[in-house]
Amino acid sequence: MVEQVEQVRVEADGLTFATLRWGPAEGPLALCLHGYPDTAWTFRRLGPYLAERGWRVVAPFSRGYAPTDLAPDDCYQVGALAHDAIALHEALGGDERAVLIGHDWGGLAATTVAAYRPELFARIVSLAVAPTSGFLGALLSPAGAGQLPAQLRRSWYIGFQQLSGVSERRLPSVIGATVVGLVAGLRRLGGPSAGGRGDERPRPAPGRAALVPRSAAALAVVTAIHGR
Repeated sequence: MVEQVEQVRVEADGLTFATLRWGPAEGPLALCLHGYPDTAWTFRRLGPYLAERGWRVVAPFSRGYAPTDLAPDDCYQVGALAHDAIALHEALGGDERAVLIGHDWGGLAATTVAAYRPELFARIVSLAVAPTSGFLGALLSPAGAGQLPAQLRRSWYIGFQQLSGVSERRLPSVIGATVVGLVAGLRRLGGPSAGGRGDERPRPAPGRAALVPRSAAALAVVTAIHGR
């Protein structure tokens, strides 16, 4: 349950990380890296699910995401996130049983760890983003070549965010566009911005169908970290 979460600060890689924790203190470490522009609360359901199965789940807020510290060197690139994950493994007392789970941008950091320090984790899982080598290999294959232009359009922001100084200068316009898009989306859905009646819309009755996406994702992670 979300109510069982602990909020703990950890010193690692020259930063103070705010973390969310679930599960027994003596359990094997499951380090969970969130994406962009998400937070550690991404794992509010997966954390308890893994904790019930004996894992010590720790989800840090990545560098620059409050209440974690800003990076003193202003570096927020994927390599820095991967280095943070390696440092957190040590700071949290991870051993050979530890697993690393990354979602979205955190998945890119996780696969970077897999390339440089694979021995630290028994399993490394990337959600929503395929490992870079396999992803590019598939796109560059004869079968996938036709999808390359469309995928490059979808993924342009990944390379853009790696341009130091450039993406920061564009941040105000990005935030403005995001807010405009969010308000438009709420209006289309009949949300609060469309007249304050968003909460009155019928909600799906609880049942198996409503749990399928959450359960399927959790099952995929458990299967991956147990290797079967």
